[in-house]
Amino acid sequence: MLSILFGALGGVFLPELVPSIKILGEIFLRLLMMLIVPVVVVSMISGILNLGDTESLGRLGLKAIVYYTATTAIAVLTGLILVNIIEPGKSGGLVAAVNIIPEVGQVAQVAGHGGLTEVIKGIFPKNIFEAASKGNILGLIFFSIFLGLAILNTQHKVTHTVRELVDCLFGAIIWMVDKVMYVAPFGIFSLVANLTLEFYNDDRLVELGTHIGSYTVTVLCGLFFHGVISLSLLALVFKVNPLKLFKALFPAISTSFSTASSSMTLPITIDCLEKRAGVSNKVAGFVAPLGATANMDGTAIYEAIAAIFIANMYGVDLTFPQQFAIFITATFSAIGAAGIPGAGLVMMTMVLGVVNLPLEGIQLIVVVDRVLDMVRTSVNVWGDSVGSAIIAVSEGDKVLEDDGT
Repeated sequence: MLSILFGALGGVFLPELVPSIKILGEIFLRLLMMLIVPVVVVSMISGILNLGDTESLGRLGLKAIVYYTATTAIAVLTGLILVNIIEPGKSGGLVAAVNIIPEVGQVAQVAGHGGLTEVIKGIFPKNIFEAASKGNILGLIFFSIFLGLAILNTQHKVTHTVRELVDCLFGAIIWMVDKVMYVAPFGIFSLVANLTLEFYNDDRLVELGTHIGSYTVTVLCGLFFHGVISLSLLALVFKVNPLKLFKALFPAISTSFSTASSSMTLPITIDCLEKRAGVSNKVAGFVAPLGATANMDGTAIYEAIAAIFIANMYGVDLTFPQQFAIFITATFSAIGAAGIPGAGLVMMTMVLGVVNLPLEGIQLIVVVDRVLDMVRTSVNVWGDSVGSAIIAVSEGDKVLEDDGT
């Protein structure tokens, strides 16, 4: 927050300083870009392996996977519909000044010529190393899921060792993300200062504030609609009272709001599900941890809206195939997002890359990212809780019989 404040002040009162600190923002963006491929590959494989053996996974795992995939897709669709209606940042008038990785976004470039068919073909890469070097995120996601399933179904004496190695790598990736976030204050200071200076020189600071405010409202509307309407209706369909469930999970939801971390909130989430909502340990102990890494509805909404907002600010009209690419990428990247503060920014670079938008567009959303991160994390945890309750009911648990108290 201080970086945002000082960056904005620096852009107005110290314009001669801004060009000299521009490199800080570029380094921060490069660090985020550096993590994309390892985050996608390792987190996807780890998520699949954490499901357990496919044979023993059975009914409970299938229900969880179907629920998480469906609700995340609904979340992304909600975000895309809202952002196309409200159109935040339309005619923002920004010009891309930095193109860190110009070859990123090959899928989007092809989509402009071949349409939806080419986007779908991009999901199945001919060469996985070429996909990584050219930023074909959809291809990386498909390969990682396919490889994870293959490892699950491979009976070999070192299979367990491979799983432990992937867990170790995932922990290392999370460590790297965490350390990059220490650089974030300096990078954000530089990015905000450059953005402020650009609009200040054109006497358009009020316009910038209006655009960012419109984006913030759009994201909050998407989060509110999904959390209050979509998930509540889904709960009612399965005869789960959403008001009682919210009351029972309030300690977890309030903790997730303050920490902006679904992983840190997980012990409280499980405790509330078992002791306050009546969900069995078998269900809560499996579904909630899986949801903490594989069910990021709030993050998915944010990524979809942010990508199109940035496109609007740069005057880029995204075609239907490109928005479809955002739909697929946001859905699966939300599954791979780490449940820690700031991890959404790493996944955001992936979504921007798939439609060939400049990475520096992140400067537009970091201004309000922390506040929105707190809200979207609460939606993430709420979605996990609704899923756990629904699956528990389908398994015969007597959920909320004590009115969630």
